[in-house]
Amino acid sequence: MHILLLPSFYPSEIRPTTGIFFIDQVEALRSLGHDVGVLIAPRLYETASYIKNNRKLPPLMEAIPSEDKIYRLHSLWVPRVFPLISGKIYEHAALPAYQKYVAIHGQPDIIHAHNIFYGGHMAVKIAERYRVPTVLTEHSTNHLRGRIFLPGQHIIAKATLQNINQSLAVGQVLADKLNQMYSPATRVKTIANVVDTNYFVPKTKNEEFTFAAVGQLNKRKRFDLLVEAFAQAFRDQPVKLIIGGNGSEYTHLESLIQSLNLNSQVTLAGHLSREQVRDLFQQVHVVVSSSDIETFGVTLIEAMSCGNPIIATKSGGPEQFVTEDNGILIPINNKQALSQALQDMYTNYTSYNSQLIRDFCIQNFSQNAIGIQLEDIYRQLEDIYRPLES
Repeated sequence: MHILLLPSFYPSEIRPTTGIFFIDQVEALRSLGHDVGVLIAPRLYETASYIKNNRKLPPLMEAIPSEDKIYRLHSLWVPRVFPLISGKIYEHAALPAYQKYVAIHGQPDIIHAHNIFYGGHMAVKIAERYRVPTVLTEHSTNHLRGRIFLPGQHIIAKATLQNINQSLAVGQVLADKLNQMYSPATRVKTIANVVDTNYFVPKTKNEEFTFAAVGQLNKRKRFDLLVEAFAQAFRDQPVKLIIGGNGSEYTHLESLIQSLNLNSQVTLAGHLSREQVRDLFQQVHVVVSSSDIETFGVTLIEAMSCGNPIIATKSGGPEQFVTEDNGILIPINNKQALSQALQDMYTNYTSYNSQLIRDFCIQNFSQNAIGIQLEDIYRQLEDIYRPLES
């Protein structure tokens, strides 16, 4: 089957870890024998990098060096406060780029877009013109955080969900929200994110017991709560915490760690490459998510693939895969509960079976497991336009 992915974002030279899980999905589908291409929706940072370095923008789309059938689109840009104008610009970028892709590689059997803004919107416009079945997976926390409020955003979201042949979400809470907000009559199914379980593999742990957390250092991730809970649980004890990531909260966290006299126990590791994330998860004992809102939790399944038990808040995504056999679930925004979970995990760590945790991850989130689920969705839609053409 020829599958064309249309993600709203994708790793690039300047943002190498953005949407890294899309690479895993490409590999998952290719490992099942499918022919997979990628058209990446235009993104401001990537287009701006061309201009900043005095490089000429490629016509229609840029072939990603050393990648097979992966192209990045570039286009004019308008501020995000004008969604309907942005939608038109994305549409005008998508249609000729799709034509060019088809001229080179042939028409795909399925288009699978990721996120309504604007990969999903582009997929709908392509399908209207060229009659190809479409699938959408939504990942964005913006729908849960009340951040879809600009004039025209609801129009685009509603039109996209009502015209996509199959809508998916990475978590049930997000799926329910999409149904409630935009398309009550259309059932949004859930299919989880994918992890490369052949890349994230267990190794020998540090001698000193170590917790870790990785993500954008923003207020939603509540790393401040994690630091405070850690201080309450382990101040002046031989226990470590490593936080990986950059963001607006870095300076605040740095000051908080110092004010709590945790400099010898808590480390801000800064931005981590994918390889560094894997190495970290292989060395530490437990991985924590203290977020207020998550649609899924990719770092958690990466940790589980390395055999680590996890602690996660009931933030919308982790509830669907955290069990008493692989971790601890706690309420959001509750320092006492988080501190107690940290202590309980430290005390009971040896009761968790690393291999069983990894096996659970392989069965549910590996490239093969998710690839087969997607394949089933595609097969159901493959003949959708064939009767019209016969």
